[in-house]
Amino acid sequence: MARRDDTKKISQDYQFFQRMARERKSFTLDEWKAECRPNMRMESLKTYISKHTQGLVEAQLDGRYAVKRKVLRLDFEDFAMGYRQANPPVHSYIPKEPRRALVFDFFMPLTHERRLRTQLDRLFHHDGLVKFVDGTEDEDIRKCLRSCDALRLDIGELRTAVVEFMGRLFSGYSISHVSGRFRITDVVKSRKEAAELVEKGDQYLADETTAVVRFIVPLGSDSKEDQLSLQMEGLEWPSNEGEQISIIREFFHLVIVQTIVESVKGEDEIWVLENGPEGPQLGIWGKPD
Repeated sequence: MARRDDTKKISQDYQFFQRMARERKSFTLDEWKAECRPNMRMESLKTYISKHTQGLVEAQLDGRYAVKRKVLRLDFEDFAMGYRQANPPVHSYIPKEPRRALVFDFFMPLTHERRLRTQLDRLFHHDGLVKFVDGTEDEDIRKCLRSCDALRLDIGELRTAVVEFMGRLFSGYSISHVSGRFRITDVVKSRKEAAELVEKGDQYLADETTAVVRFIVPLGSDSKEDQLSLQMEGLEWPSNEGEQISIIREFFHLVIVQTIVESVKGEDEIWVLENGPEGPQLGIWGKPD
């Protein structure tokens, strides 16, 4: 019985707020109380409306309340669920300043996924990053930092800075599975020629499930906080965005891409599709001649 009464009261609130939004009217607590909550004390009413209608109802300077039109998008079930769980029916989010980004997509056969996950998961930990950076040649590190006056720091300081930098740069990855069909031969053949190949036990087309490993690297926005998060401690960070992106890309290739390439065995090529401020570009990693 109590549950039924509760649902009835919530339904009355829902209809009241829907009407106020449609008619673009504001209301007072007395008006709401008279129509929907006659037995509730005024102090409880104030607590109730602030607790259950966040993101839907706003207090005005004149003491009245206005209902946002987003309430018209809510079904009664969603509205009631927020009421009963003491959570606002609608969560308000404030858009942050847009951030530029680099996106790397790696395409590889599904058979390599398990080993790849194992290798990449090591990069979530400080000691794992140290191991990968320690395995990088000194000249490769200095080459990536050629625009940052890196020569004035010894290699030990540089390696420490790179580990901290990569820790901020690498925070996760996602893997999706896509089904594809590929032509095996380099030369396009007719249906008859393709059928003859199959009769001989060879393949012309192959179906393959591909693992797409994606990394999204935020480059920052115009805010000072974002710009500082991308800098490497102890170095003169270039002010030119193109040079900043170049450093980030080179370190990503040096640590992350190299980790992936070394994890994949037996493939003729590995494709890396990169999207960034300069537009998309395809990198192809092949076996040495």
